[in-house]
Amino acid sequence: MPRNNAPRIGFISHSPWIAGAERALVNLLQHLPPGRVQALVIFPNIDGPLKSEVEDNLCLPVFELPYTISIPAIGHPPLLESKKQEILAFATLFKELELDAVVVNTTVIYPASIAAALLNLPLILHAHGVLSEVLLPSLDIVQWYKIESIQLQLAERVIVPSDWIASHYRALYRLSHSQLSVLPNGTNLPCLDGANARAAAGPPQFSMLCTLEPNKGVETFLEAAFIVLARRPSGATFVVYGDHGRPAYRDELESLIQRKGLGGSFVLRPKQLEVSSIYKNSLAVIVASHVESFSFVAIEAMSHSRPVIATRCGGPDEIIEDGETGFLIEIGDSQALAGRILRLIEDAPLCEKMGRAARTAAEKRFDIRTIASEYLSTILSAAQEPRSREWANRRRLLASLLLDGSDSGHQAELAIAGGSGQEHRLSRPAAQGAEPTGITAEHASLNTADLCESLELLRRRLHAINMELC
Repeated sequence: MPRNNAPRIGFISHSPWIAGAERALVNLLQHLPPGRVQALVIFPNIDGPLKSEVEDNLCLPVFELPYTISIPAIGHPPLLESKKQEILAFATLFKELELDAVVVNTTVIYPASIAAALLNLPLILHAHGVLSEVLLPSLDIVQWYKIESIQLQLAERVIVPSDWIASHYRALYRLSHSQLSVLPNGTNLPCLDGANARAAAGPPQFSMLCTLEPNKGVETFLEAAFIVLARRPSGATFVVYGDHGRPAYRDELESLIQRKGLGGSFVLRPKQLEVSSIYKNSLAVIVASHVESFSFVAIEAMSHSRPVIATRCGGPDEIIEDGETGFLIEIGDSQALAGRILRLIEDAPLCEKMGRAARTAAEKRFDIRTIASEYLSTILSAAQEPRSREWANRRRLLASLLLDGSDSGHQAELAIAGGSGQEHRLSRPAAQGAEPTGITAEHASLNTADLCESLELLRRRLHAINMELC
């Protein structure tokens, strides 16, 4: 495809669906300063609404590859062998597109990171969250920490949306402040007139927008709805917009709704790409998660002048000013959530005041136009940093820890040309398919001593690589 004078950057998305990390990427792409970069977007070869959004509405070049999310599960063999074909596919495409740098959106597609390192391309990791057994009970935590740690070491820069994530990475992986850039996600600021700033007439509606999974705390919202309706017979409506989660969990929620007698007041609806009408119809928005590394929903709601009631689960603590732009409550505290909901219903002036304050905070801190400009500056700065031969060799050695698995003993099927800055040739063309992976094993707890020992061994190996190159 034709080049212009702007750097050609490949942006890799782990899915085409509607979720926080994916929507954050699309928002950033939409508002990149014109003329400063040539953006190309790579999606997995499955259809989804965000892929169509990028191709049809943003008019950006879209490319597809056969890859899946790469998360190791307890009881499953290492994923490294099944991922070699994906590494080859990414490396082939990166060379064909003549990319100047690669931005990988989340750390769950590490084959893209390895391919960039083997081709000596600048790599920027945009990490949106912290994986743990709280989120994925069958996560092989030792294997995952190995994968994530090496990815972070391969990157010229790691962008995270909150200090909460940055603190985690610094503590667990000993990343320096210079390696990490904390840049919050941004959102569009809709034009609001008086009518749009007020919730729709009728019974007050309180909304959640989330994937249907246990971590999102929908049961807490449901229990709070039961309490509110018991105290306020005049009624309110509670709506959860969510899908692409666990079907069994949705069935459990439907059953709980019926047992609580909330069938006419508590509703589960599908996610939708256009969310402005949801916020317009809501008096306030709820984030009831157990763990949330940021909260894209929170800043979206604030941009629509809606107060947010959120649990103290990580990211929301940095977004919401308790008592000013919304309320913060403890995780799982349905009584406190019900109390805050009732307060907003019964005190309309307070609700409107909080909504105005939320909008002001969104304008000052989360305007996507400002965030996108800083995002691009961070990418270009990292991409233009001089890189020595030693740095290229170090990345190659680090990538080899994942390529040969260290556990399987298999050698990577990549013939790497010698010398920094030279091309790296592939031994065979990219595969046309890839094995699907998923988290299906039974939960197994991990002994803390085992985890610490594994991480210490990994740190020693990384230190040995550094010493070898010094």
